Amino acid sequence: MPKFFVDLKMNKNKKMFALIFRFTSFSYLFYLSSIICLYAQPKPKTYNVWVWQENGDCLWKIAEKFYGDGRKWKIIYEANKNEIKDPRKIYPKQKLIIP
Repeated sequence: MPKFFVDLKMNKNKKMFALIFRFTSFSYLFYLSSIICLYAQPKPKTYNVWVWQENGDCLWKIAEKFYGDGRKWKIIYEANKNEIKDPRKIYPKQKLIIP
């Protein structure tokens, strides 16, 4: 067999190996980055409600404090539905999750 055909066949094998190597490397990196993102999510903040009547704690004011916009109170309410029965009433010593 002429040398040209042998070199051509070797180049084809090298290209195939390089392609497989790139694909597996990319897949592995994608897998690692997705695991890192899954476990590196920030933990939600918490807010302790103090005396409601005196300082006027309400979901609107808490949303203003954390988000800069009181109209986002529904985000806090949705995250704490198990803790808050009526969004107009929050009580002292409640611990709210701020997403």
